[in-house]
Amino acid sequence: MPKPITRNTLYYGDNLPILRENPRVQTLTIQNLLAGKRIDMPPYSSGQTFKQAEKVKKSTGKQGELGI
Repeated sequence: MPKPITRNTLYYGDNLPILRENPRVQTLTIQNLLAGKRIDMPPYSSGQTFKQAEKVKKSTGKQGELGI
């Protein structure tokens, strides 16, 4: 069985200027998800948990030759 996560690990860093603490590490089990439990996030996050990466633009050119 894994060791329990300590409070220092859960709250490493701070979420300023938010007036409440949000855990940095959160574990949701399948049972919790089925019961409707959600991730505890700051209110300004608008439901996003990460920044969207830019899409890679593929070149539409022709394949080069090996010159054999």
